[in-house]
Parts: sequence; structure tokens; C-alpha cells
Amino acid sequence: MIKNSIELMRMSTYERLSYRIIEFSGLVESSAIDKIDSLCSCILSSESRDVIFSLANVTLISNKVIDHLLYLAQKFSALNGNLFVMNVNPGLKNKREILDKLSTVQYVRSEEEAECVILTQKAAFCF
Repeated sequence: MIKNSIELMRMSTYERLSYRIIEFSGLVESSAIDKIDSLCSCILSSESRDVIFSLANVTLISNKVIDHLLYLAQKFSALNGNLFVMNVNPGLKNKREILDKLSTVQYVRSEEEAECVILTQKAAFCF
């Protein structure tokens, strides 16, 4: 049986208080960009424009996807939202390269850390 890369990648999403988490697993190749865009468009059209991309279970991620995450981070920021990256799988061959490329994206170690950033930003708008 032949499988394409979309079948080899899984995305699961869940919502927390004021943000969404998208967990990726498997092979995240460039063919997944349209699916990622579609999901992000839904998030950007909602009231809560904050999202965490968890990469803990990713076994491979293409450079095109990484570059696209940078683009999406700018898009979220322009619409007063946040895109965080969390838990890059330590087993990835190109982990150092990924972290270097994503240095302009907010990297968090936990959901709680992201929530603190979000709440701090929201509180700043109240004064």
C-alpha cells in the first residue's frame, strides 16, 4: 500500500482557556502546508488568536514547513495574536537548525509559560 505524506502526519487540536494547541506528530512535509493554513485561518477568524504548535512527536519536519511557520508567526502577530512553538522533539536530526530558524518565533517549554505571556499581553492592553 502506498501512503502519502498527509497520511503520515497527524494534527490534533484542543482548546484551553484563551488559546489553542495544535499537536503535530509524524512526518510534517511541505504537502501539509495547505492543511496547516486552513486550520490557522479558522483560528485567526476567531476571537482567540493565540496558538501553540507542539512538535514533541514530530519525527521529521521539512524546511518549507519551518519557513511557513515563520510566515504564520508574522501573520498572527499582525492580527494581535501569538504563535508559539513548544517541545521540539530532541530526537530530530536537524533540531539545532530548526531552533536557529525559529529563533524569531516565541518558543515556550510549557502551556503554562505560553499562558503567562498571553495573559501579560492582555493585561497590558487593560491599562
